[in-house]
Amino acid sequence: MRRTAAEWSLQPSRRQRSLNLLFLLLAAALIIPFSIPLALLVAVAGLLLMVVVSRPPVPALGVGNDGWWISWRGERRSVEWRSGSQRLPDQLYLVWGFWPWQTLHIRADSCRSADDFRRLKAALYGSQ
Repeated sequence: MRRTAAEWSLQPSRRQRSLNLLFLLLAAALIIPFSIPLALLVAVAGLLLMVVVSRPPVPALGVGNDGWWISWRGERRSVEWRSGSQRLPDQLYLVWGFWPWQTLHIRADSCRSADDFRRLKAALYGSQ
């Protein structure tokens, strides 16, 4: 039995296009309500991370007759330590404002010597 050559010209199926479009619309209807809050959450978290990481360093802090001060953006600024400050054996976490960037994280090696760090802790929390 001899076969004859044949050729068929095909075109896109309208029904398949309709099914594809319906699937995409249903998937979008299910995904978009969850993805918008997630995208906003990721954006806010990224923004907060940038703010916290890019805060200017505090080159000095001290205490005088007027209370505690820090050198902040080139000027001496009076501060009052707030609740949430923490004292650990080799580090201090001092909160002086409401915002996340209004904190100081001082490790023992942030000071010139171990004695300087001990004196700072003694000035903050009394003799140890």
